[in-house]
Amino acid sequence: MIKRIDHISIAVKNLGSEIPKWRDVLGLKLLKVEKVLSQKVEVAFFENGLELTSPLDENSPVHKFLEKRGEGLHHICFEVDDLEGSVKKICEAGFEKIEASRKGADDSEVAFFRPSNFSGVLVELKQKKR
Repeated sequence: MIKRIDHISIAVKNLGSEIPKWRDVLGLKLLKVEKVLSQKVEVAFFENGLELTSPLDENSPVHKFLEKRGEGLHHICFEVDDLEGSVKKICEAGFEKIEASRKGADDSEVAFFRPSNFSGVLVELKQKKR
């Protein structure tokens, strides 16, 4: 079911002030920045599977996360070949997804599972565009 870890996401308040830390201080290559309107976020993608996620507005789930927990680890994402089948299998095991699958970054399809299911960590499943 799980192919690999796709990325680890860190929630930040401001991409503009955070990108230089990861790019210039740690030397990670910034691959691109993308707005994901379906999730109301702007995302910076770095090599090695690091993602910085910042809310576009106060209605973003990431904004709510930042208000409650502050900046830090937001989620871990696993790549799958069959999103629908993977979600079904996890739900049948008694785990609760947050909402219906939706469009993610890079024209992928994604689904999220509640942190209470996985040791307090928000889990994302991602199926890349075929």
